Parts: sequence; structure tokens; C-alpha cells
Amino acid sequence: MTGGSAPGRPRGRVGRVKRMPLVERDEQLAVLAGLARGLPQGAVALVGAEAGAGKTSVLRAFVDAAAPGVPARFGRCDDLTAPASYAPIWDMALTLPPAVRTALEGRGGIRMPVALADALRERPSILAIDDVQWADEATLDLLGHLARRIDEVPVVLCVAYRSDEIDRDHRFRRVAAELSRVGTRIELPPLTLRAVRALAGDPIRDVDSIYARSGGNPFLVTELLAHDGEETPPAVADAIVARAAGLPDAAWHLLETVALAPGGIPLGLVPKVGPDASRHADLAIGRGLLEISGGRLRCRHDLVRAALADTVTPVRARQVHGFLVEQLAADATTAADHAQIAAHAVAAGDGPNAAFFSLRAGEQARADGAHREALRHLVNALAHRAHLTDNEIDRALDGAAQEAYFTHDPSYALACATELYDRTDPAATATAGERAWWCSRLAHYSGDAELSIAWAERAVDAYALGDDTVHEAYSRWWLASQRDDEGERDAWSARTVELAIDAGELEIAAHLMVTVAGSRPLRAEVYVPRLVEGLDLGLRGGSLEQTARAYCNLAWITTVSRRFDDAERWLGEGLEWTFDRDLLFWWDAMIDSRALLRLYQGRWDDALTDAAATLDVDGRLDSMQVCAAIASATIALRRGETDAASAMDHADRAADESGMERPLALAVRAEAAWLRGGAADGLGEELATIAALPSAAPWLIGPAMFWLCKLDRADVSGIDRALLPDPVLLELDGDAADAAAAWRAMGCEFEASVIDGLSDDTGTLRDAFEALARLGADATIGRLRRLAEQRGVVGIPRGPRAATAGDPDGLTPRQAEVLALLADHLTDAEIAEALTISTKTAGHHVSAILARLGVGSRREAGAHARARARDIPSADANGDAARPVS
Repeated sequence: MTGGSAPGRPRGRVGRVKRMPLVERDEQLAVLAGLARGLPQGAVALVGAEAGAGKTSVLRAFVDAAAPGVPARFGRCDDLTAPASYAPIWDMALTLPPAVRTALEGRGGIRMPVALADALRERPSILAIDDVQWADEATLDLLGHLARRIDEVPVVLCVAYRSDEIDRDHRFRRVAAELSRVGTRIELPPLTLRAVRALAGDPIRDVDSIYARSGGNPFLVTELLAHDGEETPPAVADAIVARAAGLPDAAWHLLETVALAPGGIPLGLVPKVGPDASRHADLAIGRGLLEISGGRLRCRHDLVRAALADTVTPVRARQVHGFLVEQLAADATTAADHAQIAAHAVAAGDGPNAAFFSLRAGEQARADGAHREALRHLVNALAHRAHLTDNEIDRALDGAAQEAYFTHDPSYALACATELYDRTDPAATATAGERAWWCSRLAHYSGDAELSIAWAERAVDAYALGDDTVHEAYSRWWLASQRDDEGERDAWSARTVELAIDAGELEIAAHLMVTVAGSRPLRAEVYVPRLVEGLDLGLRGGSLEQTARAYCNLAWITTVSRRFDDAERWLGEGLEWTFDRDLLFWWDAMIDSRALLRLYQGRWDDALTDAAATLDVDGRLDSMQVCAAIASATIALRRGETDAASAMDHADRAADESGMERPLALAVRAEAAWLRGGAADGLGEELATIAALPSAAPWLIGPAMFWLCKLDRADVSGIDRALLPDPVLLELDGDAADAAAAWRAMGCEFEASVIDGLSDDTGTLRDAFEALARLGADATIGRLRRLAEQRGVVGIPRGPRAATAGDPDGLTPRQAEVLALLADHLTDAEIAEALTISTKTAGHHVSAILARLGVGSRREAGAHARARARDIPSADANGDAARPVS
């Protein structure tokens, strides 16, 4: 190697690489095994791989698999400044004849290569030598000596080396050429994503991310799996930095520059980094640290970048970032250029450039619809506002407020909007009105009703001083809405829509059409057409917000009204539309609605997946996750899960904040009371109070009435029958069979089965229990069975636990599906993908299966699954799936 190490740089290998599980190495081992079967014919194999690719594991596996009677010896070279002669032979000295040991010690008057060759002639054997990139000269001469005599020596000589450390001047090059002429080359490629998943074994958070960061390098994969959550595990950082040991200072300067530029640097910039930088780049490429991709020089793996970046001192880092700003700014033309320079300028503490490029990068990201990216840049621009003009500060604040709103951070949006309002010239009444109205909306979405009213009053006062009749009417409607003044709200709504459409203000008209529909009594047949009109206005007016709101309200109203086909349509369109535009706020809201839809449809595992996705959103208001909370609590109750109480508490909080969905939370409480055989405890009075409000609606009142009429019909006798859905009315009138049929016709199998489960007919009970068992509704089945016993029903269906009837291990249908996938060694992430559920839900199922089977690992469960697959017939004699017997 040329050049010395930089002051303070580590030299040499940091510890030994740990032995790794062998995955996707069967092909290479097969080649080696073929050479071993050819003994006594001598053979040479060269195993080349980058550091961490598992060559040591391959060599040891080959040695361990040697046939009985075939000596297999293993030795390795050491990374020492002055290595001992014949270091790998010393590792195996005790297994060699005395004559070889004597030659090693320099006694006996015989040269070591001759002594070893003579010893190896005695019987067929295997000789494996690892890490030849560090071999001493004597060992290299020994390898050449054996290679020239391989036809007469019955040995498989297996030589392994780090290909990323063998540059064109390396002393091993000479011997490698000699070995290659008589030998077989074997390369160890990176692992595939499938192999990384197999290595993961137990549940981890993000296999795809680990694969991307490691590039499929087995050592890096293993360390990331062992240190889940660490950005760069210490062993990985040490191994990566050790690769760069011995490079000259100028090469380190290049590495630092590339490492601090996540996207790499243009190839044209390389010569400007320092003298001879192009040659140093080649050295780093040869060591597997850098690569050329897309006309840029970049780190080979993200882990390489992170490890090298961590070695850069703070002062040096600022210098490098400053250099990159200086070099890149002159040629910046694209949004990507501005974003990259903005990041370097922020890191360099270069205020003027940080402000300039962050603002432009943010505004370009806004134009591209990249809302989170836009917000990040605008926050940086505001952090350096001393270098912005007043107009630029206003633009940054306005943009940040809108992007924070789009990305689900109404509190930060309100802070920016408030500051923007405070900067407004009082004489600019239209601007003041617009900004005050915006603050009111953000306060509303932040859950602060009083503040929303205060800002709305400011907006009305400001617009009243001008001549903008459309926005004045708009602000007066909004103020009436915040005050919950129904008469004023409706009057100003009609007036504003008329004015807005006449003036071509389609976004305003869309807002009112969408919002008014959501605030009136919920009758889908009336308000879906209005929402569709609002959607059309939003699309024609180019309003992202109002179009998204229309989709959300359409999905919600059709879900709550049990219009499943319509709900699927609006959710499908709306989720795709908001996802394509990175509108996280409304995408989350529709996932929340979909959780409730999946509950109603009887797709409970899918409902839990959606619920987990929306309930896990950090900092999200309870009122924005009410449907998910209700779905989660309801399923927990019906399945008899231990966390049902806390789930109900969450549903209560969410519904209290939301207001409109409060009756749905009452339904959860009423169902809980029915399941435990308790009383209504005032739930009927609370529902009656809600039913008397103007916003009362059949499909909001209906779910609670479904359960309350089973607890105490007298408690809800005063509720207006016009507010009740048809299936509930049928049951109240004593038409149980028609009520069940009506629920079933709507696609609501659970409600239909509960009504059937109250029958005295054993056949009807059997069918009801089987339908509920498919959902896993064990608590519901238990309650229905107890009620049947109390009624004195004869021949109540018995048998194994209802949800697990027919399963030899007592598993639910979903658990049986998961167990089958464990037989194929799938991780939680892969199970989740196969079943379209969340990884968290898959993990819960796996834990439950292990407990049910009484085994301690996924491997044991998989083995059990394979055994039971051989024992359980998949169909009966008629070819139909076996029907559980209860």
C-alpha cells in the first residue's frame, strides 16, 4: 500500500468478524464439495469476496464437511504490520507431521514449502487458508510452490481473500495469477432480500430498510439485526473505518467529502477536492467504500456513509459542507440541486445560503406536492430569517403553515399563521381577514374552540371594513359554524355558496358544500349528492384541501350508513388521490374511516390493521382517530381480549372530542354492558338526549339502539322511531327473522348472527355460532350460549371453543392461516404482506400461537405446522372443505 495513515486514524483490523449463518451459499459450497470429491486429484479454489461477505464461514463450513478420513486444516493470515512468517501454517501446526513443525521452527535443514508439500503427498487432504490479503511473503511463496505442484499433491488448496482490498499493486496479485491458472474462482455475491428475511428469523421492524442500508452484505445485515434501532452498530462502524485504515490523508479528505453528501458528489467535482483526488477515489472504490453511480461518486452503502461521517470532527464537517456549497451553488439549476445545497448550507452554518436555498427548495417542493419535504426546507429557511426579506419571510411562514396543516401538524401551522397575521398591515383589511380566518381554522383543527371563535371574529371584523362580499359572507358563515349557531350558519351558507359560484370562487363553494353536508342530520340519500357536487367543485377549482375533504366525508357518511359498495368506491378513489398528492392528513382520516367499514363488513383483522395504522400516528388528536378507536374497542370486546377496557376508554375520549360520533361510542358501552349481563346504567338517557339534537341521524343512533333494546327496551322507548334504521325497527317490532335478514342483506353478518343467536331453534343457533366463530367473536358466543341456557333451550350447540371449532390445536381461522405461513419460515413482515394485515397484528397472532401450542420459538411452531399439514385432510369425501362440528 502507498501512503501513510492520517493522524489518529485506526490501523489494522478491529477484532475478528463473527461467524455468520450461512444463507445463499449452497452453490459455492457445492463447487468446493465437488473439488473434494475429486481427490486424490489436487485442486485449487480462490474464494474472493468483499469484507463481511461470509468467506470465513464458507471456508469453515467446507472444512467441517470434510469426508471421514480426509484431514481438513484451517489457518488464517493476520493483519499485522510485520506478520510472522507462515502465520496460517502455525495455526494448524499441531495437525501436521513433525517434519513440517521442524521446518517451521527453522531446524532440520529443509525448506518449509518442500516439507509441507512432502507431508501433503502422504494422503488426500484439505488445506484452507483465509484472509490471504494479509499474507506474509513467505506464505505467498508457499502458495505459489503448492500451486505449481498441484497435479502431484492430493490436496484441495482453498484460498480466501478480501477482493475489495486487493488493488493492482498488492503483492498477492502475482500469486493470485499463478493460482488462477490452475484453480477455480468462486465469488460470494451480496445476499438477496429473501435471504435477509430468512436471517431475520424473529420479528424485526423493517427488513427492507436493513437490506437497503446493508446492500446485502451478510456481516452488515447480521449486525443491524443484532442491534435493531441503532443507526450504525459499533462493530459495523469499526469494520468500515478499518477498511479505510492506511489510506493517505488526501484520500480521507475525499472520503469525508463524499460521506457528508448523502447523494454523493458529481464526478466533475472530484478533482477539486484535492491533489490526486481521482487516484484516491480509485483506491476507495477498490476497498469497497465508494462507487460510481449515475455520474456521481457516492458511498457504496448507507452504512459506509454513516460510519465515515461519524469520524469527521465538527470543525472539519463545517469546512466540508462550506466547500460543497461553494462548489455546487454556481451550477445549481434543479430542485434537487437547491435542496442539496440548502442542506449543506444549514450544516455549514452559512446563514445567507441556508436561507436562500432553503426557501427556494421549499417552494419548489410545494409546487411538486412534496409536502413533508417542503415543510422541512421552510422550517430551515425560517431558522435563518435574518437573511430573508420581509416578503420572503411572509412567503416562508405562509408556506410552512399550509404544509404543516397538510402533514398533520396543526399546532405548528397555527404558530406560523399567527406570526404571519401579526406581521400584517392593519390597513390591508382583505389580507388581515384572510389570515385571521386561516388562524381560526387551524385553531379549530387543533381542538381549541374558544380560540377558533376569537380568530373568526377578527376575520369578520376585518372583512367588514372592505368590499369583498364573498369572503365577508364566508367568514360570517364560519363564525356561525364555530358558535354552533345553526340558523345563522345555514343562512350564511346558502348566501355564500351563491356569491362564490357567481364570482368563480369554486374552492369556497366546495368548502361549504362539503362542510354543510357533514354538519346536517346524517341521511346519506340526501347528502351524498351534495358531497359529490362539492367534490366536483373542489376538483374544478383545483383545491387539494376541499377535494380531499369531500372524499373523506363521502367515505365516512357511506361507511356509517352501511352503504358498503359506495364506501368502497369513495375510499378507493380518495385514498389513491390523497396518496398520489402526499396529503397525509386526509389519507389518515380515510384509513380511520376504513377501519370502521371493515368492522361493519366483518373483516375484523383488516379493521385492526387500519386501526393500528391510524392509532399509531404520533401526536394525532383523539378526535381524528375515533373510527379506529371504536373499531379496535368493539373487536376487543367481542373477542374477549384483555385490553378491551382501555380500548373503550380511548374510544370514549375520541368520541367526546369528535362530538358527532358520540353515539357510536355509546354503542360500544352498551355492547359491553350486554356482554357482561349488566344494566344500561344511564346509556339510554344519554342516547335519548343526543337523539333530540338536530344533528341526530339514524345510522349514528342505530348501533347503540341495537344493544340498548336488548338491555331494556323501556329505557329507549321515548326515542323517535323515525331516527331508527329499518333493521332496528324490525327487531323492536318483534320481527327477529326479518331483522336478521335485513342486516344480512346489507352485508352485516355479525348483527344478523347475534339476532339469530337469540333464537330458541338449535339449528339457527348452530348457524349463528359458526358465523360468529369465523369472526373470532368468542365473548359474543359465550353470552349468547348463557342466555340460551337461561331460557331453557334444549340442545344448545356445544363442542370446542366456538372460534376454534374444528381446529386440532384450538386456533382461530386467522391463527391457522398465520401458522401455515410460519411453516414457510416467513417473518412477521412477510406474514403481514401475505394476509394484508399490519406487522404489529401479525406479531400478536404469532405470540398467541406460540402460547396456544406451548412452544418457545417460531421454528418449533413452523415444524408443528408442517407436521399437522400432513395429518389434517383438506377436504371431505365430497371435495368440500371440512365443516367444523359443534
